[in-house]
Amino acid sequence: SYGDGSSVRGYTALDAVHLGNVTQPQQLIGLVTQETPEFASDKILDGIFGLAFPPLAYTGIKASIVQDLHMAGSIPSPIVSFHLGHSRDGGKGEIVRTTLKAS
Repeated sequence: SYGDGSSVRGYTALDAVHLGNVTQPQQLIGLVTQETPEFASDKILDGIFGLAFPPLAYTGIKASIVQDLHMAGSIPSPIVSFHLGHSRDGGKGEIVRTTLKAS
């Protein structure tokens, strides 16, 4: 269940997840088979991209996709930021991968 009281049910599977020019093969993902009316009636929401810390996830993941991409050497550090676009603007968003500089 989510913070707004909505929830989903389903199962997990492995699939390749593509984020821009990087791919995480065999990523554990959740596949929804049932959703509450609150979740289904949200006209803007069309999915959930899980960025929760693994202990908060119900899928049994050991690391987030960002951590998996870093451990695989696909991104230089496990630090990302997201811009989620507005639906009125076509929903275009972006993900930025970065590193921190020591000061």
